[in-house]
Amino acid sequence: MSVPVQSVCGRVNCEPQIEWSRVRRARPLDQLLPGTLHWAESFPLETPVHLVRTFPRVANRLAIAWQDPNAVQEVLDDVLIDRRGGRRGFPPPVQQELLRLRAFNLGRRSGQSGRLPVSRAVR
Repeated sequence: MSVPVQSVCGRVNCEPQIEWSRVRRARPLDQLLPGTLHWAESFPLETPVHLVRTFPRVANRLAIAWQDPNAVQEVLDDVLIDRRGGRRGFPPPVQQELLRLRAFNLGRRSGQSGRLPVSRAVR
């Protein structure tokens, strides 16, 4: 005669209760991927050096999405628009690079073969 095994909670086949609101998602990779470096170096003008050095995770996302201008726009909107409130924003050199990437991408989306605008202050 088989007797069902009871779990720690005293019921048969009881699943452990996990409060998912307290469980964190895995942290995204905060290192530059090899393909991202190639992507950053492939620009016709200025490489987004500050972005790559300071925020590799954002650079990785952009590099992965780069073949699809609409996906790039979604990534840029996600990082540039504060929808949650309380974000600190990016340092000015990174902000400039992101805005240049957005302008370049808008040119790609509208069918213009635009080039990256040269920033006024090169540091």
